[in-house]
Amino acid sequence: MEKLRILHLEDDSGDAELVSLRLKEEGLLHEMRWVQGREDFESALREDEFDLVLADYSLRGFSGLEALGLIRGSLANLPFIFVSGSIGEERAIECLKLGARDYVLKDRLARLVPVILRAVEETRSMKEKRRSQAALEEAHQRQRILLDAVCAAGVVPWALQQGRLALGDSASHLLQLPASSLPTTLEELQLLVHPEDRAAVGLRFKNVQLQVGSASLFECRLRKADGGYVWTRWTRTISASALGGIFQDVGEQHRLHEQLLQGQKMASLGVLAGRVAHDFNNIVQAIVGQSEVLALNEDLGVAERRGLGAIQRAGERGIELIRQLRTFAKGEAIHRWPTDLRDLVHEIGELHANALAPNIRLELDLSEEGASVLGDPGQLHQVLSNLVVNARDALLPEGGRITLRAGIAFVGEAQATLQRQLPGEYAFLEVEDDGPGIPEGAALHIFEPYFTTKGDRGTGLGLSVVCGIAEAHGGWITCDSALGKGTRFRLYLPRSLAPPETPASEPGGRRVSGTPPG
Repeated sequence: MEKLRILHLEDDSGDAELVSLRLKEEGLLHEMRWVQGREDFESALREDEFDLVLADYSLRGFSGLEALGLIRGSLANLPFIFVSGSIGEERAIECLKLGARDYVLKDRLARLVPVILRAVEETRSMKEKRRSQAALEEAHQRQRILLDAVCAAGVVPWALQQGRLALGDSASHLLQLPASSLPTTLEELQLLVHPEDRAAVGLRFKNVQLQVGSASLFECRLRKADGGYVWTRWTRTISASALGGIFQDVGEQHRLHEQLLQGQKMASLGVLAGRVAHDFNNIVQAIVGQSEVLALNEDLGVAERRGLGAIQRAGERGIELIRQLRTFAKGEAIHRWPTDLRDLVHEIGELHANALAPNIRLELDLSEEGASVLGDPGQLHQVLSNLVVNARDALLPEGGRITLRAGIAFVGEAQATLQRQLPGEYAFLEVEDDGPGIPEGAALHIFEPYFTTKGDRGTGLGLSVVCGIAEAHGGWITCDSALGKGTRFRLYLPRSLAPPETPASEPGGRRVSGTPPG
């Protein structure tokens, strides 16, 4: 046993000597510091560290209870034992309630060493218990950190033994299910697998005893609590008694792959669209020109003039289609001017407010902070008009609400990396409706050229043009939609700190903010 450091508070030198002799006779290894009053007692506590305090109950100008009170704060774990001539049972009980470990009468010092040893051992046990608890709490904290990291990465450990499936806690986070609702058998797991993937997943878990020691990799879609699906990639290693591994969320990788394929498709179609637009423009211009020449003939009857009018209107629609094709093919030059997106929203609001059906309400939601960008006002006007028309078509015939927004949004690192942009503040234009929403299957293709949900009423180029304009301006567009809850398109554009130009008028009379003067 290591040498004990003892602080002894006693104002009678004879009693202090008796206690010291008793400890030596019992062979207790110790260093004793004897103090007689409050000042020396406080000074000793400040200057040194002790394993134990012995104190008389009654002292001149100072009491043992006061001494006990001094160590009840930061030194509360320091064992305190009263050594008194006559303390009395009631006082002894009071002392124990206030934190003393024990008491020994001066005429029974034979109890002193056993009491000291017991108090010291209890203190050491308490310290060891606290250290163990602290280590356990630290281990739990590390586990929580690791679990949070695993959840953030979408990684779930799993094991299958004797027909029982065990999933890591991160499965609740990934699938948005409480732990009690997680599958515990392969049959329950299959209920979460996308119907198109169930057969393949079933084969992966069939006859596993014939593949001991092998490892494999496969992917499937799992249903989340909200009814949506998440793409997961499974690793599976088989041993003699069990199999297990991890599965993780790879939805982001699938989205990036789809974006890459979409980008390649858009680039190819853009080249084709540019060539078609050039040739088609020559044909349509010739048709429109000849119809205008024929219309100059004063001898034409009503039916002939009506036919020429139909030809001219068809030609005008063809010219508009060519303009969209050129924009999609990035064949039109972009004239960038400082433009406040809030002004564009006002203009679109005025343009469409009276043209919408009575059961469709148009609302504007604009931030107080300026949302200025360096952009082509005409092309951005086209973006907003296309999105409003799409929202209108989605609301017919039941009606509903269209909300136009413009403002500033902060784009975090994750979203910026996905779009290959820098994080920070971006200006945005947003069109939201509370219509039926876009089916999941269609939502994957809405930005593809010539894809439309409008049948013969749509060209399938509107959103492709919007996407092309967004990219040409150094931005991007997102779509959030849920069946029965509506759709929201948001166009992000690099923010400009330059003041917007004074609004001017186009030849047709429409006011466009940021249109260059002259």
